[in-house]
Amino acid sequence: MPCFLAISSDFAPTLRERLPLSVSVGLGRAFTFFCAVAGKPLPTVLWYFNNQVIRTDTPGIVISRTGHTLTLTTTTRSSAGRYYCQAQNRLGTVRSDSTLKVEYPPGRNPKLNDVKSRPNVDIRLNCTSVSGTLPILYQWYKNGDKIFPSLTYQVSAGSLTIKKVNVSASGIYQCMARNAFGSLLSTSNVDVKEGYSPAKQDDFSWEIIVAISCGGVAFIVVVSVGAYFAFKHA
Repeated sequence: MPCFLAISSDFAPTLRERLPLSVSVGLGRAFTFFCAVAGKPLPTVLWYFNNQVIRTDTPGIVISRTGHTLTLTTTTRSSAGRYYCQAQNRLGTVRSDSTLKVEYPPGRNPKLNDVKSRPNVDIRLNCTSVSGTLPILYQWYKNGDKIFPSLTYQVSAGSLTIKKVNVSASGIYQCMARNAFGSLLSTSNVDVKEGYSPAKQDDFSWEIIVAISCGGVAFIVVVSVGAYFAFKHA
């Protein structure tokens, strides 16, 4: 009686393309993960975010019919986290993991209020950003010209101190906070005159940032309130 050797062509899932171990994406941009797998029987592919299965009807996420790609149509701050794809058939399971970081421009700068001061006192302006991907660089301007550290101007990151001001210190001061993903500009009108006297100094307060995406371009709208210097007429 003849004997036959049966050879199965089935095999467990294998990864043809792994996810990057980590990836950084600008706020409001789209991003696609690729997780190409092979196997027989054809593996079932599921995607996970922070260990929770991602449903195919999740807003802002598109998973291809084969499950080999997952696209974030518009990244938000909540998009940051751990993603992985998992492929499974009756012969085994395989997975690939990635950590996504969302990068964003400077935001939540306290508003620079207009300043009125008498001469021969120090004025300090502060526009230190409290959010945004580091590093954040700051540049101060007076009437459109760059300010460089000197005996008159003391610059420390987002803070500017004008020493012993006189009438010539009056003007439009601006602070530009910038990183690789955008910038934010704050403006103050400084007016130095005899007869002004400084009143109580208040602290800043601020509210929220609103992120808007249009045509793949991210915008930051800052809603902030508060004051750093308050002055009264003598």
